[in-house]
Amino acid sequence: MLVPRLRIKTLVRVNGTPAYLAGITGSRISLHNAVEWFTDSRIDEYVKSLAKLLERVRAGQYSQREMEQEVFILHTNRFGEVKRTADRPQNEALYEQMIRQLEKPVYHGISGAVTFLNTLRARRETFGTLSVLDQVRVLMQIVKFLKCNAEKADLTLLGEGANCGSLLINQKIADVDFCIIHQSVCGLDVREQKV
Repeated sequence: MLVPRLRIKTLVRVNGTPAYLAGITGSRISLHNAVEWFTDSRIDEYVKSLAKLLERVRAGQYSQREMEQEVFILHTNRFGEVKRTADRPQNEALYEQMIRQLEKPVYHGISGAVTFLNTLRARRETFGTLSVLDQVRVLMQIVKFLKCNAEKADLTLLGEGANCGSLLINQKIADVDFCIIHQSVCGLDVREQKV
């Protein structure tokens, strides 16, 4: 089927994986992730706290010695009791949770997502040897990949590239299961058009 024009940010399904069209780079079509990572409130709060921790580090609120500590206090109650911390076991558990998310079949349609997953699996030991603060930095980069936007993950701390997670497919989509997903404005009516 011939489609006269596809706009950027069109929702498509490539081999069963939802993605947004981002543009053309050379002979390839660039895509953005369209699979939102839904977590429970405990993980949500932990990730938000990690983001705030990195903001404090960028603002210079920690000395060099403090940035090397094994436990960061993220939240206390009004009595000064520690309610949330960032430490190595929690970081490693979140890393494994992210790997389990990427192992879901919905990500397997685009080779870039599979490559990203294989990179995280291969670098488990490297992640375990990083300082707690560097682990937090890596986790927040993986969160960038899992969000539905154009950000790529900087995995240089794991010995990988600064732009990991590029989702690209060949412009010749004859050998790909490719569908355009048309949604009504409110999202209640969904229609798929096979290409």
